[in-house]
Amino acid sequence: MQHDLVMLGVSDVHDLIDWDYSPATGGHRPVTLVFTPDRSLEGIRKALFAKHTVVWFKNLLIGREAELMPLLNASLTLDTTTTRFQNADVALVTLQNHSDAQFLLQNMSAHTFMGDGDILSVPPHGKAELAVKIPQGDARVALEFAVLNALVAPKKPATLSFSALLPPRA
Repeated sequence: MQHDLVMLGVSDVHDLIDWDYSPATGGHRPVTLVFTPDRSLEGIRKALFAKHTVVWFKNLLIGREAELMPLLNASLTLDTTTTRFQNADVALVTLQNHSDAQFLLQNMSAHTFMGDGDILSVPPHGKAELAVKIPQGDARVALEFAVLNALVAPKKPATLSFSALLPPRA
């Protein structure tokens, strides 16, 4: 980033890939995700020279905000079918992960969770269900997370925000 170079995930494997990265258990060698409107050689070349890449190394995503944020927003969604308990101000929400990466999230919002701490994990192609304490009178649940394993700069995690209307009390 300091020298405004393209980000590339590469490896120098001289043995079997399976020995170093254990793909049978979800491991992978370093990956360069290239964002291009088409899969042509010219499209990939243009995207690389324009620095439209994100690196995926182990379980860490590294990229510029312009490329990383759309990837994160497509990967993690909030299920808007929230439920509000009749006698308690608690909303049940589900974070759905549509990607192959596991996400480690830290709650940065004013809300607290029942039964979960402020750091949670959302597995690949899985979900995290949260019981969110809601202040009385609020009609919306608004959550903000630091994505601890997605960096937009050295030591600077990406942040994601989610919001959903709550159903009226019965």
